[in-house]
Amino acid sequence: QQDAVQALAAEGLRVDKVTAQFSREPAGIVIGQSPDADFFVQKDGNVDLTVSKGLELALVPNVIGMSQQEAEVDLASVKLKVKVVPRDGNVPEGQVLGIQPAPGTRLNAGTGITLIVASGKVLVPDVRGMTQEGAIATLGQAGFGIGLRALASTAPQGTVLQQTPVNVLAKRGSDVILDIAVASDGSGQPPQPSPSPGPSSAPSP
Repeated sequence: QQDAVQALAAEGLRVDKVTAQFSREPAGIVIGQSPDADFFVQKDGNVDLTVSKGLELALVPNVIGMSQQEAEVDLASVKLKVKVVPRDGNVPEGQVLGIQPAPGTRLNAGTGITLIVASGKVLVPDVRGMTQEGAIATLGQAGFGIGLRALASTAPQGTVLQQTPVNVLAKRGSDVILDIAVASDGSGQPPQPSPSPGPSSAPSP
C-alpha cells in the first residue's frame, strides 16, 4: 500500500479512500483501484485503493448436541461449508454427534467441514430365545417399543419364539413385535403387554 501511495504521489495524485477486503493476496497488497490504471485524471486528483486483508479465517464452533438445522446456521454464520454424514444409533434423529475438524480449529473461510448426524435408525437386536422380561429390557434400551403376541408352544412359557423385525435397521421408537410362548394345552396365560422403556436421549453405553 505504501508503495502505491508513493507511486501515485510521484504522478501528482492523492489517495482518497482506502477499503480493506479479504483476499488470497498477502495483507497490505493493493488489489484494486478507482479510477483504473491508464485512466486520465487531473493533476492533484484522487484515487481510491482496495487493499488486501489476507485470507479470511473461521473458528470451527462447537455444535455437538445441537440439531442439524441449528448447527448449519452456526456454521454458515462463520462461512464454513457443510457436508453431512449420517450415523445409526439410539440417538434422536438429526442430533449432531460430532464435527470434523474439531471445534476450535481455525480454517480458511469457505472450507468444508463434516457433520456427523444421527440418522434416527437403530439395529434391531435379536432377542429370540430370551425371556419376555429380558427381551423387553434389551429392546427398550435399544430405543424400541414392544408389542406382544401369545403363541402356543412346548417351549418354556415366556420365551420369545419369533420377532418382527430382527437384525435390520429400524426407526428409533418404532415397535418390535414379539411372539411369546404359552402352554400348548391352553393352560398358560397369554402375555400381558408391558409398558416398554422409552427411547433414551443418548447412546446406550
